[in-house]
Amino acid sequence: MARAKQKTSSRGPAARRGKTGRTAGAQATRGRAAKKKAGRGRAASDRQDRWSAQEDRQLRTMVKQGHPIREVVSELGRSESAVRQHVYKLGLALRGRKRR
Repeated sequence: MARAKQKTSSRGPAARRGKTGRTAGAQATRGRAAKKKAGRGRAASDRQDRWSAQEDRQLRTMVKQGHPIREVVSELGRSESAVRQHVYKLGLALRGRKRR
């Protein structure tokens, strides 16, 4: 529902405040910023491709066989962070580092 525009007075910004405590100008800006933000994001060309079913199978196999993370990363051509996040998402566990 559209809200009627409030008259400005010479009493300053406090007189123009609505229920939210923001000035009328700040409320309008917030609406525009929300619309602008909704359309914001990386372009499709900047995004990494989604994980394919074949990549999922290969990742599962390599993790179950105990391959180190660096080997998995180089084989799949993904960043270490992306691989770790996807392993977590699939509910798998990477083998721990060998410690001396």
